[in-house]
Amino acid sequence: MLVSCMSDLLKMSDWKWDFVLNLSESDYPLKSPKVLSDFLSDNREKNFVKSHGRDSQVFVKKQGLDRTFHECDTHMFR
Repeated sequence: MLVSCMSDLLKMSDWKWDFVLNLSESDYPLKSPKVLSDFLSDNREKNFVKSHGRDSQVFVKKQGLDRTFHECDTHMFR
């Protein structure tokens, strides 16, 4: 779903996107938009992914990342 959303953002002809920040409902940006923009501008062509830093296999299983999901209409199926 994230890739589909990013694809839709790129297709929007009236916006030119430089960055996409994937925030969940529990995320809150602690830096100002200017600080974030400056940091990302200085680090173009890089991706940033945070790891939980613990047992990766347990994390993958808890998040359901070890399963295949299919989207049909407005529903997600395993």
